[in-house]
Amino acid sequence: MEEEALKKLYQDYLELVYETSEYEYGEKKETRDFVFPRRFKVEYVDNDSIIKDIATDQVVTVLRNKKVSEEIFPGLFGVEKEERDKSWYDYSRYYYYIDYMGRKVKPLKKSLNTSREYTCGISRTRFRKEGKYFFNDLTREYEPLVFDPLVFEYEYEYGPHADFTGQMAIHMENQYYKLFIGDDKKVFLYRKVLGTYEELAYNKVDKQNSSSEKGFIALDINFDRNIMKINDTYYYMTPFDVVDISGMMKNKRWSRSIRITPVKEKIMSYDFFKTNMKKNKDFWDLLVKEINELKQKKYIEDLENAQRIKEQEELLRKTQRAKELWQKIFDAMKELKELGDLSIVGRIKVDEDLLFIKIGDHLEFNPVFINYLSLIDLSLISFKNVKVSGLDFSGSNAFIDPQIVYDKDMSNGNYSGLDFNSASFNGVNICGSSFIDCPMDFTDFEGALKDDDTVIEGSYTF
Repeated sequence: MEEEALKKLYQDYLELVYETSEYEYGEKKETRDFVFPRRFKVEYVDNDSIIKDIATDQVVTVLRNKKVSEEIFPGLFGVEKEERDKSWYDYSRYYYYIDYMGRKVKPLKKSLNTSREYTCGISRTRFRKEGKYFFNDLTREYEPLVFDPLVFEYEYEYGPHADFTGQMAIHMENQYYKLFIGDDKKVFLYRKVLGTYEELAYNKVDKQNSSSEKGFIALDINFDRNIMKINDTYYYMTPFDVVDISGMMKNKRWSRSIRITPVKEKIMSYDFFKTNMKKNKDFWDLLVKEINELKQKKYIEDLENAQRIKEQEELLRKTQRAKELWQKIFDAMKELKELGDLSIVGRIKVDEDLLFIKIGDHLEFNPVFINYLSLIDLSLISFKNVKVSGLDFSGSNAFIDPQIVYDKDMSNGNYSGLDFNSASFNGVNICGSSFIDCPMDFTDFEGALKDDDTVIEGSYTF
């Protein structure tokens, strides 16, 4: 009786530690976790085939003067004939098969429906004693086959209008696990790193696939992300744990849209839970308090993340809109300049908040306007702490006081036509700048920094 109560309490613990939700509309994608990931690729250089590790892009094997197929089955490649049918289903195109190290292997029968082993990369090898082996992609070794591999087969539609149907086998395998099936349809979980098998107990009678036939055992398997369903038995699978969550799923309607996420990274096993419950009478209360605190913390973090995402999306929207508007302004300025004489309509007034941008400790012209300064009304603009060096002000109506511009730097600029009457260039850098046709009565150039490329009034060259 005590054991049953502890088991019930353990399921309550699972209900607490796992959060269940549904995918939002439009979010659901193909999320099967038990799909074999390809580990190798083939590149071709002249007549050579180079097998590389996809994860590291490191060369594993080079085969000289041989055409090798892409990884057709886990760890298995075909050496192609020179003359062959180009159809993708033409398996007779191979002279022989090799593993990723270039060693010859002898494959089993090549039928999807009758040889599940072959679809999972099973082969007989010629570099060992004759026998069946499967490819462990984590250790990158062929290992002896103890049980039959478990494969999820389904029909699918293909063609531009789904005019055809076919069959496909999905390996019950991921980076850490591989599933096998033994006698009496016992399901075994193989841990790739440890090389150990663990039987996954399940209800042998499936409510949806029951049969009155004597000795019939239904095996209805489904999986998505980290959830494995065998009949009405459910497992939550991580690289470290396999937890039976059937109890918490009894009151939930199973669908592939269900998402289950743990609040804690490490989930207690039933044995660990039972031991602690017997040792400490306050263990349950402390556990509930801890999980609730974690959930509260996660709830606050989720709210903060949601707000942050919302703000980022709004900023992105504004940034994108600003880019669109600036592009329109840029295009308009370009077209105005192409029109030529604008004396009829006059110069364009631009607010200083748009005309300048703050860079560090000074102001600079917005890049959108730099090439079109002659079109803008600059007569009332103050150039205090504004960077003017390197710009073309010719043809504009700017009034620039050399003493207040940023860093007293007016070098490499074109200021032709501007009025500098009574202006002082004392201490101002005007190297490489042009001051042609500029009114300069009583202008003070004493102490100005100039060079041979500085041109003033066209008649004075320093």
